[in-house]
Amino acid sequence: MIKNFVCYALNKYLHIIFYYKYHWIIYLVFFVIIFLENGILITTLLPGDSLLLLVGTLAYNNIINLFSILVLLTIAAWLGSWVSFLQGKWLKNKKFINYQFLSIPEKYQKTAYKILNKYGSLALLVGRFIVFIRTILPMIIGLSNIHNKLFQLFNFFSAFCWVSILVFIGYLLNILIINTYLKYLITSLIAIVPILIFTISLIFIILTIVRKK
Repeated sequence: MIKNFVCYALNKYLHIIFYYKYHWIIYLVFFVIIFLENGILITTLLPGDSLLLLVGTLAYNNIINLFSILVLLTIAAWLGSWVSFLQGKWLKNKKFINYQFLSIPEKYQKTAYKILNKYGSLALLVGRFIVFIRTILPMIIGLSNIHNKLFQLFNFFSAFCWVSILVFIGYLLNILIINTYLKYLITSLIAIVPILIFTISLIFIILTIVRKK
């Protein structure tokens, strides 16, 4: 009886959050979060990897269209990194850049430089799967003399790989897990984690802004 109640409660929880009439809001919110997480240093704590796993779960349950969300979020990640690149290219030695760098731990900045020196343009593909690095790396590249067209090529490819791989992992988890109770439990956890990360990051962003004033 307890098992049935948990399954019912989790099902209701997911249905309320992702009610089909509001699926377009899901597309919009996911696009904005992925764009900001990839493009603005101060918003790097927004859910990225965990959100893509959630997207795979929603696609499996036919709440959102798999093909449409893959295209949309690939564009979001690509545009976000491009914005980060342009910030480095156009705002060199500006207070805005220095202000944003302060929001990233120094160890991640050093790691980004090491990855760039080791892999060159391929660093975008490697760094895309590392939180903080995928946001700061395009800006560092923008500060260098790497040509925009070369950057865009690796930028789009890395965005597509990152989005596709994590979304399909979230999708496959639902296929491989047969037990209904376990499936609902994991689905609810995948749904809750991005919300928790979003809440924590929002608090962090507000505190960062308040401290700088």
